[in-house]
Amino acid sequence: MFWFLYLFNITTADYCSDSCIPCRVEQIVFIKNTCDNSICLSKDYCNNNCYTCLLDSGVKSQCDLITYTSRECTTSSVCGKKIYNSESDTLSIKNLAKSSLCFWYIDLTGSSDNHIDLEFEFSGLERGTLLIESYNLASGMSLSNAKSIENRVTGDDNKSSYSMRLENTNMLLLIYYSGNSNKNYSGLKIVWGDNSGGNSNILGKALTITALCLVSIFCMGCCGVLCRRLYKSARNTSRVYDQVVANYQRRSRNYEALPENSIISDADIQRFFPKQLFKEALLEVGEKVCCICFEEFNAELYVRKLPCKHVFHSKCIEDWFVGRMVNPKCPLCKNNPFNPEPEHPVPERASIIDVPK
Repeated sequence: MFWFLYLFNITTADYCSDSCIPCRVEQIVFIKNTCDNSICLSKDYCNNNCYTCLLDSGVKSQCDLITYTSRECTTSSVCGKKIYNSESDTLSIKNLAKSSLCFWYIDLTGSSDNHIDLEFEFSGLERGTLLIESYNLASGMSLSNAKSIENRVTGDDNKSSYSMRLENTNMLLLIYYSGNSNKNYSGLKIVWGDNSGGNSNILGKALTITALCLVSIFCMGCCGVLCRRLYKSARNTSRVYDQVVANYQRRSRNYEALPENSIISDADIQRFFPKQLFKEALLEVGEKVCCICFEEFNAELYVRKLPCKHVFHSKCIEDWFVGRMVNPKCPLCKNNPFNPEPEHPVPERASIIDVPK
């Protein structure tokens, strides 16, 4: 009986030993046993999966194949692309078959921050093992020469999501591998960002844009109120200016006289008696027509009222005065309208000309 068991163990060991193949992902060594297609992380002593070829088993006869150069592990198409950067901030796979392995590189060497926030989400309860190798690479340094910090996420606690912040990190190696149970293993989604997790980063951007919009609306409203006040102030200033000019012109007719031996100009006429649209209230001495052209006044024409209260069409009185020497006379009362002191009394409102009977 003893010899039978001894021969059985030797036969089984030789068979499985010949089937064990080591492979490497950077400094991490896995062992694949083609007897049952199982994958084992060598330093985990997975006796139930890798029966004899344990890297640290201490039994040299069981580890002869390990001493040879380990070949690189390969991944299936379900794992997607291998290399990501800070601009592409998510990766995901649907599920893994038993004894499968995926690995990805996330290159953050071009990022301005020296930390990264990670969020992991598993799609099912049957989960494999997730290894996170974080590196802080100096310029020109390769992963083979860098020391890593390892973090591990397993399915023992049945949590569906995890969050993690890694400081002093600009390169990540993520490895997700399944066990040897004859079933499908959970899919995996990984989200990362320079300053915050994916959802938080999106929320932060949305809040920033909203704040900028509100500030812009507030500034536009303030500009509108300011422009309205400036417009009102300009209108009031214009009105005050017009009133001041009118008062000055009115005062100037009372105490300024046209210098002697000067030629009357349009500006002199406008300064002493400015033109205005005709109104019945302007007629104070009874005239109904312009005594220069003998046409009736109407509201569509401009007139000028002399200091002696006689009213004439604007064009008529301009032709009467402009270009003449001083001492001009009103066509009716013969007073000098450019001299504040009347030479003859102003007739009453009763009539234009008194006709003797």
